[in-house]
Amino acid sequence: MSAFEFRSSNATQHRRAQAADADAKQTASGRCPQSVSEETLRLQRAVTQMQAAREGCLLDYYQIAQKNVEAVETRMNSFRRKSPRSR
Repeated sequence: MSAFEFRSSNATQHRRAQAADADAKQTASGRCPQSVSEETLRLQRAVTQMQAAREGCLLDYYQIAQKNVEAVETRMNSFRRKSPRSR
């Protein structure tokens, strides 16, 4: 392969790469606002889902904590009834 063919091939590849870059830029600029908007909505939905999951976990935690308090109160009341001091 001669140097001329190499340069010609390089120039052709360079032009094709420039055309591909231009197409990519045009596509990106045309879709960018829409894709950003879609990504924003997706992230907002994810945050909403995480908040709902957090609230559900907190509710579960509070319910379990309340049952534990009730169990302790029941044990304390039972102990008081059986204790010789209370008689």
